[in-house]
Amino acid sequence: DVDIRGVRVCIAGFRAGAADAMGPPLSHLLEPDAFNIVLYHHPYGFPRVWGSGAELMLAGHTHGGQIRLPWYGAMMTLDPLGKRYEYGRYDEHGMTLIVSRGVGCEPHVPEMRFLCRPEVVVIDLVGAERR
Repeated sequence: DVDIRGVRVCIAGFRAGAADAMGPPLSHLLEPDAFNIVLYHHPYGFPRVWGSGAELMLAGHTHGGQIRLPWYGAMMTLDPLGKRYEYGRYDEHGMTLIVSRGVGCEPHVPEMRFLCRPEVVVIDLVGAERR
């Protein structure tokens, strides 16, 4: 937990791995009166976070597919959900997932990118009154 200008921000995460993504709910790690951010390497953990009290999840892993085709997108993502969360912003079930293309490449494939520029994501959190 951190306090930013009087607002509590809770940053929590869970271990990378299929078994961990499907484990018990994250609610015990999150703070009810804070802005909750969940970190997880794989975007396929996003459904686990729905209803947990988190507002934002940050993920990577897919590298945007590294090799993309116009009008199709990623050739493959090496993620169990395939192309579902290639990269970008997704708003589902009252929360947001941001998947970064990152700056590197998958470790067991050639280091190349096509129509998939590396990226570092900058997120500005702007306060608003709770409803």
